[in-house]
Amino acid sequence: MTAVRIYRENGSIAGIDVQGHSGYADHGADIVCAAVTSAVRLIESAINDVLRLDVPFFADGKGVRVRMKIPERCREDERVRVILEAFAVHMAQLSREYEENIQVLEVSSC
Repeated sequence: MTAVRIYRENGSIAGIDVQGHSGYADHGADIVCAAVTSAVRLIESAINDVLRLDVPFFADGKGVRVRMKIPERCREDERVRVILEAFAVHMAQLSREYEENIQVLEVSSC
């Protein structure tokens, strides 16, 4: 199962942590993992490459774990807030559709 943790501080998303294989299909053919990976890459690209905010991003290189901690200065940026909230909504939708393969947890503090 893929676990998506969305960390919040004062109502804003302060970080994300995604780990695990969804188990929907074999590695390389798993549409749930592909959807999650694509969404994570999109938010990282939007924040770091388009907005050029240089937010720390960790990927283990095996596609098993990614983490992103959002600095407080970036959490105040409305563009970042919209991107991250859209990610949270998308992950919630995926977890409802594939409830045996993805779990989304919202956690206070990072």
